[in-house]
Parts: sequence; C-alpha cells; structure tokens
Amino acid sequence: MEVIFPEGLVGCPDWREFVLVPGPTSSPAMRLQCLADESVCFVVVDPRLVEPSYQLVASPEDRRDLEPGDAAPLILCTLSVHGQPPTVTANLLAPLVVNPRTGLARQIVMAESGYSTRHPIGLARPMAGAGQEV
Repeated sequence: MEVIFPEGLVGCPDWREFVLVPGPTSSPAMRLQCLADESVCFVVVDPRLVEPSYQLVASPEDRRDLEPGDAAPLILCTLSVHGQPPTVTANLLAPLVVNPRTGLARQIVMAESGYSTRHPIGLARPMAGAGQEV
C-alpha cells in the first residue's frame, strides 16, 4: 500500500512518500519504506500489541482528514532498537495514522497523552486483528 504524508514526518519533512510492506504471515510487524530515500525504512506495528489499552487522541481535523466515510484508520507505531544489550522500544507518543482507502497519512504527536517515544516492549498478548484497520 502506498502511504503519503503530505506534511512529512516529525523532524523529517522531506520524507513524504512511503510504501507499507507486510511482514511474514506470522508476524504483526510491517515495514514502512521511504520511496525518496531507500536507506530510510521503519519497522511498524499496531500500538495495541505493545500497550493493549492504547488510545489514539486526535483532533477533529485529523479525524476528518484520516477517517472520511466508512474507512477506519490504520494506526501504527515505530519500533527502535537501543543500547547494549539491545532493547526494543515503541514510539507511542507520535503514532502514524493512515487512511487505508486513500493512503493519506499523518504523524500525530499526542503531547498530553503520557505516552513515551521509548515505551519498552514487553510480552503483551497479541490482539485478534491487530495490525489491521482499527
């Protein structure tokens, strides 16, 4: 699926066009590959796999742009590897929200949410349908 961020990503306004590539059948992880710079690729998952009670807080404008009609948005968080020994964290503070019908997307920073850009990944149980439209 082609994904377009008209405003780019936070801190990287030139990264606008991506393609979302599903992972192996048994994996909930996907790759978000930048088309303008092939060295830029993010591993993304449904944030509810990381934090089952995760809630998106979006403005009415964001919701209008990303949820037109009957299309529910696809909500993703990026994963990062840090330190030694390596630990994996998830950016729950600034999810990537995609309209699956149009491919229009936006990174939404939820400043007052209490979420972190480095939320440790534990052994959360997978949700039925996670990684799909929400």
